[in-house]
Amino acid sequence: MNGILPILNTQRINTNKQISNKNAGFPAMHDCVSFRGLNRTLSKKAYETASMVKQEGAKHAKSKGIIGNLPHEWIQKIPKEEREVKIKELYNSFKEIIKKLRITLTQEQISKELNDALHKAGVINKNETLDMHYINDGERGIAFLLHGVSKDNYLMKIFHSDNFTEIAKTVDVNLGHVHGNFIEPNRAAYWQKNAGKSQKVKFNFGDIDSAYMVEKYIGPDTPEYKGRIVKEKYLGLYNSDTYFENEIKGYQIEYGGLEVSSKALSSNKTARYVYKKLDKMPENQRVAEFSKFLGMKKFRNNKDIKLGLAESLELMPESQRSICYKELLESNDNRVKETLAKNLFLSFYKDRFICFKKILNNADNQVKLALVNCLGYISKAQRLEILDELLNGTDNTVKKALINNLDKFPEEKLPQIVGDLYKTGDDKLKKYIYEKAEEYCVSN
Repeated sequence: MNGILPILNTQRINTNKQISNKNAGFPAMHDCVSFRGLNRTLSKKAYETASMVKQEGAKHAKSKGIIGNLPHEWIQKIPKEEREVKIKELYNSFKEIIKKLRITLTQEQISKELNDALHKAGVINKNETLDMHYINDGERGIAFLLHGVSKDNYLMKIFHSDNFTEIAKTVDVNLGHVHGNFIEPNRAAYWQKNAGKSQKVKFNFGDIDSAYMVEKYIGPDTPEYKGRIVKEKYLGLYNSDTYFENEIKGYQIEYGGLEVSSKALSSNKTARYVYKKLDKMPENQRVAEFSKFLGMKKFRNNKDIKLGLAESLELMPESQRSICYKELLESNDNRVKETLAKNLFLSFYKDRFICFKKILNNADNQVKLALVNCLGYISKAQRLEILDELLNGTDNTVKKALINNLDKFPEEKLPQIVGDLYKTGDDKLKKYIYEKAEEYCVSN
């Protein structure tokens, strides 16, 4: 390993130089107000990172960060002819009140201001009062019970910060990227739109600009939930936060901790349909249905169907998985290729290198990134064989992934591999490669 750093030192630029950083549960449509752009977008898919959600908020600036809708009962109290104006004013009032809470307001002050806003909107009359009670606070937010406005009580969750993009660096490293503002409102809106009424608590509305969300309150007097249970996997999610306190009376009350386990299922309705249909069938009937999807004329060229089939390979009988896998290898759709790359372990061991090379042919950078993460499924000699093609036209994300997988290559080839990566990089990438190569040398 001592050969790596001297090679880099002969090419090294000034890495201390400043590096530029360029830049179903919804009310009827007549009850909704024109914040629908962001809500529609965040309801369609589960985003992998808080940064992605934040970017969508910036694209839909007219939505002012609003997701979801006020409780139907609140809306009904506002005269129809005044709803659009009053609802917009109410959202704006909530936004300003929450922002002030972070700086100066006490619980009593915020309670008074929320009451004033609800009175002005006509949601409560002069003889009614919104009662606000502190429930608890934790690493990510503070929760209040809201009651007295309608027959249902509500939980208002106010996040400690309005920018949780970097939460993983400051809170629980394992779960931080799937908690907090941006991620939790996205998960709630996405789940409600695509799962409908289910075991997860009903989400009402939120604001990613001022960092709060409101959902139905589930307490000791709430009747036990006995309705339909929707598998998280059907929506491309995995629940990594299954602590007992996150379930009350059969309801799952936490939208944090829902990780994206499948990009295919979390972003594509047709793929979800295929996966769910196959999962609900007896295992001995799935291969026939798989072949039917591929053979039917109306599905034969449907890329979304193939995407769902690629995600469904895990559902096939173990003895048939590799056969089904190879039937999808001719697809030129990079989404299908990426899913096949992530599922490379489902193919027979003797077929994996052939499958790897077919997927790599004309692959985009997302597919290449997935393949880098699957290098462990082929031999070191085979990894060297495909390295040039893997690097051809590759972006920095893939190159970073390769430098993080140096242990997957023969020791004697590492100086050349690192040197070649370094030569093709920009200033920022060269700095990253040098630092990672140095770490690798120290630890090996």
